[in-house]
Amino acid sequence: MRRASPNKINVLAALILGVLPLIFPEDFLRVLCLGAIYSIASLGMSLLLGYTGQISLGQAAFLGIGAYTTAILTTRFNWPVILAFFISFLISSFIAFIVGKPVLRTKGYFLALATLGFGEIFYVFVCRTDPIIGGLFGIGGVPYFSIAGYEFSSYVQIYYLDWAILFGLLLYSQNIVNSRIGRAFRAISTDEVAASATGIDVTRLKLKAFVISGGYAGIAGSLLSTYLSTAQPHGYQVDLSIFIVLAVIVGGLGNLWGSIVATVVLTWLKDEQLSRYQEYSALIYGIIIILALIFIPQGIGPLKQRYISSWKLELLGRKFKLIFKR
Repeated sequence: MRRASPNKINVLAALILGVLPLIFPEDFLRVLCLGAIYSIASLGMSLLLGYTGQISLGQAAFLGIGAYTTAILTTRFNWPVILAFFISFLISSFIAFIVGKPVLRTKGYFLALATLGFGEIFYVFVCRTDPIIGGLFGIGGVPYFSIAGYEFSSYVQIYYLDWAILFGLLLYSQNIVNSRIGRAFRAISTDEVAASATGIDVTRLKLKAFVISGGYAGIAGSLLSTYLSTAQPHGYQVDLSIFIVLAVIVGGLGNLWGSIVATVVLTWLKDEQLSRYQEYSALIYGIIIILALIFIPQGIGPLKQRYISSWKLELLGRKFKLIFKR
């Protein structure tokens, strides 16, 4: 059975996402907005973990860097939100480059611990820096995202903004994984020594994946601060990093759309079903990771491919043609 091409899946997904605000109430759109923001971060983690095999438990810190950069520039210096958004991406990517240079010399569990340490350093730093960053109370009054005076303030407007940015990053990520760089990423994930023997610059490409992942997280953090109108330390702790890793594992390593679907589902569980058990979030995420590795070790990707196949999409296209002929 032939698989559906990525272009067909992208078109079908875009059509479905375009009509969802017309179907679902605003309460569910709130979950979809958060799901899109977190999906941007999990998309970057999918490139890092799913394609190069490098695990990072510091993604929450990069989200926080993006959020605090936007919050500081817009509230303290009155910068336009759109400009602060791009600066947040650049600063997150730059810090990922600075951190990645020494951290990526380690591997496996040591890499996870090193990135976890970076996340804890960031958390302590923002909690103890009161004058500019606001300490434990964070920064409030972050304005809504706006472009040329047009403000994205309603759930419907924020929904289209967040999913449009996510979709653009998804297309860019698909181009990466289908290019020579993507093939080099997969070679590194399979065997770093063998990849290096074939002439692949393993260190440079691992750092590139880490920087992309950090930049994506910075974008997500910037959008999250404008969505919540605040940037607070407790929102960027290690449980958020575990949540992002969990979404990539459940979605399937090396499956970009799978990580997005898993992130949205887990966001719904996190905010709607498990919100009263936030103190046990790390325990719950750990249990879900264990169950996912036991029952769906390849993630939900194979399940998606089982039900979304090319012949079904072609059948759907024929039905549309018959309707329009009438």
